Amino acid sequence: MNPARFGEWELDCVDWLVANGTPREDATRIMGWARREGERAARESEDARQFIMEFREMGSRALAERERVSQQAIRDRYNKAIGKVNLKEDFAPDLRVA
Repeated sequence: MNPARFGEWELDCVDWLVANGTPREDATRIMGWARREGERAARESEDARQFIMEFREMGSRALAERERVSQQAIRDRYNKAIGKVNLKEDFAPDLRVA
């Protein structure tokens, strides 16, 4: 996610909402919420991507030892991350193979 481009989009949307009758204060609040949620989703997606790459590189045993959890917990986390639709679209085909 490019925060500068996202900020430009946010300002454009605020202006659009105001032009269509929404009070500026409310438009700013609404778009602030959208920005924060977008940033949160981007962080979660990046965390999942990083985890998947580490899983593919290190394997479940090494990650389990590093995270101090069971291998099954690592495999469950991997399956959850790889199963997200938006992640499947973003990854190269070799990373999508479970």
